[in-house]
Amino acid sequence: MKKRYYASALVVLALTMSACGSSSGSTSGAGVGSEASTVSASEKDEPLTRKDTSEGKNDTPLTREDATEKKTEAASEPDEAARGISIEEALSSNTIWANQDEEIKQELMAEAKKQGGEISFGSDGTTKIVDKDGTVSIQNADGSWNFRNQDGSASQFGGDWPENDFTKLVPKPSFRLMASDTSDTEFNVLFSDADIGAIREYALKVKDSGFDKNETVTDQDLQGTAFYSYEASNGKGYRINVFSSANASGMTISKE
Repeated sequence: MKKRYYASALVVLALTMSACGSSSGSTSGAGVGSEASTVSASEKDEPLTRKDTSEGKNDTPLTREDATEKKTEAASEPDEAARGISIEEALSSNTIWANQDEEIKQELMAEAKKQGGEISFGSDGTTKIVDKDGTVSIQNADGSWNFRNQDGSASQFGGDWPENDFTKLVPKPSFRLMASDTSDTEFNVLFSDADIGAIREYALKVKDSGFDKNETVTDQDLQGTAFYSYEASNGKGYRINVFSSANASGMTISKE
């Protein structure tokens, strides 16, 4: 479950950094300010260890990588350490479970059933994990994750640009998605490879798409750190904030 919470935490970080930057003042005009600096918002949790219950060996680390990076072939290979793994560990591991051999898949399904959940494998390379609380998590064939929560909200960790009522309002960005969170009233996303210059350019495309009313542009240096933010409404009940700082680059689209 840690990946699901981690995705939401990244989005919270983005909103916090955006709010801090916006409250420090603004200057009119996009493209004005400090030189672009590369933005890095990726974090890595410490390796997860689990005692091998089948052989009594010492704790064996399950490797974890930033979900925005491409998966290594090792993550797709059969993982003997998966035997007896819990649902939480399955969600936290970087292993692509659909690529495991049939024996390990059967053990995963049996273990999930013991825990009050369910694991199933699709013909398209997906792995569906239903936790005992009803939360649905889907690991895609490329190792990215999609989560559907009980309240109807959705989170994503890596993967393709999502299609929903919010994203259809703006041009599809060329940046890689790190994490996103979607509810009935708001869409939040963090990018993994967007620097401040690229965010300025994307903000112009957003403006051309109709978000050009009641705009506020912040583009300045905050204690040696470049910060950019473009906020505007589209006159149809939606407001957008596209932002970039040394800590995070992303976007929020919300219903007004």
